[in-house]
Amino acid sequence: MQVFNSQAELLAFVGRAARSPESLIEQALVDSFAEITGDRQWIHTDPQRAERESTYGGTIAHAMLTLSLLPKLYAQTFEFRNRSFGLNYGFDKVRIPSALRCGQLISAAFLLVAAEPQQGGVRCTWDVTVTASGAARPAIVARWLTLNQYQSA
Repeated sequence: MQVFNSQAELLAFVGRAARSPESLIEQALVDSFAEITGDRQWIHTDPQRAERESTYGGTIAHAMLTLSLLPKLYAQTFEFRNRSFGLNYGFDKVRIPSALRCGQLISAAFLLVAAEPQQGGVRCTWDVTVTASGAARPAIVARWLTLNQYQSA
């Protein structure tokens, strides 16, 4: 866990990276996401059919599910002490180089590319790479923007 005790420590982290702990992609999570989003394609929700008919040998997570796990992986990687709150500011780029199979372990590498002080906080630009156990290519490659607000800069 990378701990930032102040805004100054966050600013000093530019150019450095940290990796999240591993997280298991379970079928139950994929099924819940399918139900919530209405995306119930068999490649995500039917393990038997996916094993028989897909090139992946089983079900795969929705790309949007994988992307939506970034806040969880981020929270497992960083602790922001004395921060008022953090916001997702958006993405400049998202790519999905490979599918993420159910049952794989994933982790994310977060490289702080830039940190721009703003009134009361810092806007951060992160290069994020989500990798899966046994995969040759990343599951997600993204440029993610966050805003970290502090009571006093």
